[in-house]
Amino acid sequence: MEENTSHTTGSSSPTITLKILALLSHVRWQNILVLALSQYLAVFFVLNDPKDWNKVLTDWVMHIIILCGMLAVAGGYLINNFYDREKDLINRPHRTLLEAYVNNDLIVRLYILINFLALVLSLLVSLRAFFYYVVFIVLLWFYSHKVKKKPLAGNLLASSLAIYPFFSVFIYYKLHNWNVLFYTLLIWMLLYTRELIKDLESHRGDLIAGYHTLPVLVGKLNAQIFLRWILLADVVFFLLFSVHVFGRLNVLIYYTLAVAGVIFGMFILSLKENINMYIALWHQIFRIIVFIGVFFLALEPNWHLV
Repeated sequence: MEENTSHTTGSSSPTITLKILALLSHVRWQNILVLALSQYLAVFFVLNDPKDWNKVLTDWVMHIIILCGMLAVAGGYLINNFYDREKDLINRPHRTLLEAYVNNDLIVRLYILINFLALVLSLLVSLRAFFYYVVFIVLLWFYSHKVKKKPLAGNLLASSLAIYPFFSVFIYYKLHNWNVLFYTLLIWMLLYTRELIKDLESHRGDLIAGYHTLPVLVGKLNAQIFLRWILLADVVFFLLFSVHVFGRLNVLIYYTLAVAGVIFGMFILSLKENINMYIALWHQIFRIIVFIGVFFLALEPNWHLV
């Protein structure tokens, strides 16, 4: 009897651990932490005077606004994985097999619970905040259920939803700094370009699963040509921002010029040879660029001068 009990306990523990790891993988906990961190950096260093950190830190409304965004995004990842499981088994089988430890019924229940909690918390802020997050949650579901399979529209909506939570703190603090919005546009362009690269990377799974992404619709070669000109547009906008804030945002300009240089290198490379071998690398580079861009919100001390 003792041996059986010991064996049962030992075998159930890894299962629970795997389920927790699977759930964390489902909700993309790293992305949610980066989202929260970027909002807090914006709140402390861009939307307020850093000297008033104590006052900002005790603002419970701000914390609830950010928490609601985190919950809604976690729910968005859950429902997205629910619809994408067939495709993900082809494109990323190892992670999908891990995530299979959380079954679809549990995913749906957690999705409802998380979104319900987000909406209840938003009511503590205001009725306007409640409707703001209702729209966000509906758009996340609509993207996963319908729009994701559409060429270009899926990329546009995905990149827009990625920055949607930022506007909650922008609205709360009544942002009037157009340069912050311009910088947000640059981050959106990076996210949009990354979505195009992801479609090229997941072309095989999208084709088999019946997703009408741009590479599936027009072919990988034509999609790469489209990506090439989007890369050039990124370079132009980053350079325009650099010129616009020259002499005022002296720290941030190092980031924007460096990003313009890296992306211009990608553009030149796309002119000379087939970029299939670089797609996975480029995807990771854009992830890193966006991540670094978040930290430059705090590193730039002169937001109040522009």
